[in-house]
Amino acid sequence: LSVMETITLALYMVLPRQIDIAKILFNSVGTIKSYLYRIYIKLEATKRNEAINKAIKLGIIQRI
Repeated sequence: LSVMETITLALYMVLPRQIDIAKILFNSVGTIKSYLYRIYIKLEATKRNEAINKAIKLGIIQRI
C-alpha cells in the first residue's frame, strides 16, 4: 500500500465515516473513496473488517 493508503486504512479502523477521515487528511471524500477502493483491491478484500484484518495480519497496520 502507498503511504496515504496506509494512513487512510489506519484512520478507517477508528473512524466510522469517510468524511471524518477526509477532514483529518485535508482531502475530499472522493479522494478517500479512491484510496479505499485501491486498498480493497490490493488486499483482495470486499468488506471493511476484512481489509483491516488482512492489513493487521500482514503487518501493514497495528491494532490499537
